[in-house]
Amino acid sequence: PAHYTLARELFRLLKRVVEHSDKNKMGYAALTVVVGPNILYAREQNPASMVEDMERSAGVLTLCIKYSEELFRETSWWKALNRGDVELAKRLAKEQQ
Repeated sequence: PAHYTLARELFRLLKRVVEHSDKNKMGYAALTVVVGPNILYAREQNPASMVEDMERSAGVLTLCIKYSEELFRETSWWKALNRGDVELAKRLAKEQQ
């Protein structure tokens, strides 16, 4: 879960940056332009589709920032899974359905 933890903390930080956009001028659009190419990028750059790719990645990142709390909500089954208790995680996940 290192990738999960990194993504969770990154998007929490980005959300905090956006929450102060009145002071730092870093709203969703500006932030995704600056940070987006470092997070989401095509392995092979195609100049013909670069603008479209940037718009798509900005949209995805905006959603991830806006809904970071929902995306990274730590449920009881997730905590059990992180502790290595797979059986408990399965049972708790089933109960939440």
